Amino acid sequence: MWGYLWDAVVLTVALVWSVALTVTDLRERRLPDSLSLPAAAVVWLWCILDGRPWALTGALAWWALCAVPGMISPRLRIGGGDAKLSLSLGAVAAVSGGPVGWWIAVAMSSVITLCLAVVPCAALRCRAGLPHGPGMLTGTWFGVLLTM
Repeated sequence: MWGYLWDAVVLTVALVWSVALTVTDLRERRLPDSLSLPAAAVVWLWCILDGRPWALTGALAWWALCAVPGMISPRLRIGGGDAKLSLSLGAVAAVSGGPVGWWIAVAMSSVITLCLAVVPCAALRCRAGLPHGPGMLTGTWFGVLLTM
């Protein structure tokens, strides 16, 4: 019984966290360190203590996809908050779905962000850039739920 209760608590906290980050990124075009960095620390600790340190490669790989292009060219730069967010989402996607779940999360995050660019971005007045956090979060949820 406690296992299901614990799962429900973790999923509820993760959902509230995801909504808070999504709303903040859509409104302010930023992902606060106070939400992204503690989550990364908790997820990394969980991966290590649960005997899944290999999942950290998912975190580092997604971080590299966010950070490295910006190092090559300023035109390819993604927000620092998105890179920090990838440190938790990449590990979660890898733990829940392995390489397939990770690829689903990363690919869906880009597809969702592109859809945001085409459809509602005009209504949101995306002058200061396109928020990628909502796509990353939704893509990860999609990948996790699809590979459960």
